[in-house]
Amino acid sequence: MKDELTSADQIDLARIVDVSANRVREALRIIEDYCRFVLDDAFLSGELKNLRHNLAESLANCPHLLEARETQRDVGTNITAAGEQSRQSPLAVAQANCKRLQEALRTLEEFGKIQSPDLGSAAEKLRYRSYTLEKAIVLGSQAREHLADVRLCVLVSSSEDGEPGCLSARRPALEWVIKEAAAGGAGMIQ
Repeated sequence: MKDELTSADQIDLARIVDVSANRVREALRIIEDYCRFVLDDAFLSGELKNLRHNLAESLANCPHLLEARETQRDVGTNITAAGEQSRQSPLAVAQANCKRLQEALRTLEEFGKIQSPDLGSAAEKLRYRSYTLEKAIVLGSQAREHLADVRLCVLVSSSEDGEPGCLSARRPALEWVIKEAAAGGAGMIQ
């Protein structure tokens, strides 16, 4: 298939792969910085760094990307959308870049298939990993926000001795413990 491409097609393809790869790297760096400096999450930061390195390995066999880059005549450099210059919070920045990452990986996957089946497959795997990371980042951020003011967490347990009705017999005691813990300032009961 690659042999059938004209040199103009090859340049166009290289431009698309290059710009998509740049978008992926930029989005990954922004999300990584959010996880590192806002969430202080070493695991998520490490996963994002691994994604960047996996991308670099996938692109290692794509020659001439830099040579095909042409920003001065790129008709898309001046196109903007409403709201593009505004973000409400660091989480909003991370969320926008999660979407940018996934969109760019999809483009890289589709056009990468022309360049090499391995590139298309690698981009697809990275895209699916990005969905999982987005969920962890967004839901983790929301959970941290909900728990930000919790200063005391009370762990409550009951000893189950296996007799029928045993738990229900202790229910009033458990409810009393929970009410007293809440009255005493517990922000979370588990």
